[in-house]
Amino acid sequence: MKKKTKFIIAGVVGLAVAGGGVFAVQSAHQEPQYSLYTVKTADALQLKGKVEPVKKQLYFLDTTKGTIKNVPVANGQEVSVGTPLLEYQNATAENEMVTQQHAVNKSSLDASQAEANVAAGERQVQTATNQVNATQQKIAQAKDQEEKAALNEQLKQQQAELQTATDQLSQSRFAVQGAYEDIQSAKDVLAG
Repeated sequence: MKKKTKFIIAGVVGLAVAGGGVFAVQSAHQEPQYSLYTVKTADALQLKGKVEPVKKQLYFLDTTKGTIKNVPVANGQEVSVGTPLLEYQNATAENEMVTQQHAVNKSSLDASQAEANVAAGERQVQTATNQVNATQQKIAQAKDQEEKAALNEQLKQQQAELQTATDQLSQSRFAVQGAYEDIQSAKDVLAG
C-alpha cells in the first residue's frame, strides 16, 4: 500500500474519531428540560362532628350519706381511678366513728392491763414453783418425822397456791386473747 493511501485512511479514521468525540461532548452538555408548575395552597381542613368520651358515668346526690362537704374536682376535669369526686359530711357517721374509736382505745387499754396481769401471774407461778422445789429439797434433807410431816403440810399448801397461780395465769392469758379479739372487731367496725 502506498503511503498516500495510508495517510488518507489514517486521516479518515482520525476525522471519524474526532467527530464521535465532538458528538459525545455535545450530547453531554445538553441541558435537561424542566417543566414548571405553580402549586396553590390547599383549603383549610374542616371536620364536622361531635367529640364524646369513651366512658361516661354520672353521679347523683345520695342524701343517705349526708350533705356535700366539698367537691374536690372541677367540671370536665380528667380524673384517674380512685380520685374522690365528692366529700360528704354526716354527723351521725362521725359520732359512730368517734364512739368506735373509743371502743378501740378501751380494748387496747384492756389488752395492756391483761398483759400486765399475765406478767404478774408468770412471776407468781415462778415464785410458787421455787417455793415448792425448796420445800421438796428440805423434805429430802429432813432427819426426823415431825419435821418431814410439817414440811409435807407446807408442801401441800404451796402446791395448792401453785395450782391457784397457774389457773389465774391461764385466765389472764385468755383475757389477753379476748382483749385482742375485741380490738380487732372494733377496728373492723371502724374500717367498715
